[in-house]
Amino acid sequence: LARFMGEEVRDLTENIEVSEIRGALKVTCEAGSFVLISTTADFSMSFCSAQGEVLKEIDSIVAAEERRLVMRGTLDENEAVIGGGQRFDAVNRRGSSMILYSYDGYNTDRGRATYMPIPLFITTRGAGTFVNRYERIEVAFGKAPDNNWEIAILNDMIDVYVMVTGNMSDVLRAYT
Repeated sequence: LARFMGEEVRDLTENIEVSEIRGALKVTCEAGSFVLISTTADFSMSFCSAQGEVLKEIDSIVAAEERRLVMRGTLDENEAVIGGGQRFDAVNRRGSSMILYSYDGYNTDRGRATYMPIPLFITTRGAGTFVNRYERIEVAFGKAPDNNWEIAILNDMIDVYVMVTGNMSDVLRAYT
């Protein structure tokens, strides 16, 4: 895209180090941040700052009925979630559920649908999730149980970009 737009092509690759520790793979970036990927029967991923603070957790990715794939994770107790597209009810998505899909008819789904869906969610811990799919997506942040989030897609494949920087502005820059 940069070449098409006549812009400088930047090399954004960086060296990583992969090691195995206590039932997990540890993938460490040049800046020191790392991801722990469980190698046990129970899948999980923890995205951590260079200081070891967990900034985003994915607890499970499971196949459900009718080709539905569900990804779940944990929210920090006071973590706010912003995103999803054009909404008129609240900025913080914490405590809500919504459906993202393109539909020409504002708010026909009792306030849960989004007229202009953007499947990008950024948290106040500085973590972002972009769901790179066009199918209908159902999301819930901090519903039951209170400190969990869930993204469900009506497909048997999920394409998700996770951006963890520790800073909301940097997550938005990573997305763009």
